[in-house]
Amino acid sequence: MTFGVDHAGPDESRRAAGLVAAQEKAVALFDETAARGLVAPGVGER
Repeated sequence: MTFGVDHAGPDESRRAAGLVAAQEKAVALFDETAARGLVAPGVGER
């Protein structure tokens, strides 16, 4: 059995698209909160 992009099927493609959309939403939410001054990159990192 071969695992790869060509054999992933529609369910895996849908799952991957959902993960990409969630990541894009997280970036947008972080940018929005950063623009409001609520968080800043690096805060909490030591």
